[in-house]
Amino acid sequence: MEHLVENWDHAAWRKFAIHMTGLERADITFRCDEYLSRVSYPVLILHAEDDHKVDLQLAKNLFKTARSAGKEQLAMVTLGRELGLRHTGIYQFQGLPSLVTMFLAGNGFSNEKRVCRLPDVNLCELR
Repeated sequence: MEHLVENWDHAAWRKFAIHMTGLERADITFRCDEYLSRVSYPVLILHAEDDHKVDLQLAKNLFKTARSAGKEQLAMVTLGRELGLRHTGIYQFQGLPSLVTMFLAGNGFSNEKRVCRLPDVNLCELR
């Protein structure tokens, strides 16, 4: 789908829209905001500030909605734009293994929002 965003192609977008409509009719849509509060496991939302396809506000809204619905064991980490991770690069964040380990161990990451500005988990600041 990256080519649809980078190279505007009306016919391709129309085909994509038809495909998505079919997904809705088949009840296969992305409704994380409806289901996340019912997930019984800890959830860590990761989002890059420089994601050019999914706006950061969408992740913030997801966090807020899940929290309002009573989801516990929920945290969100925003990875700073200077890391250059964009839409598909979060797996390249050098601090990711430590970040996930800290979250799962409950080391101060549960039920919070953090922003990571450098590839060092210890420098992630609370928001």
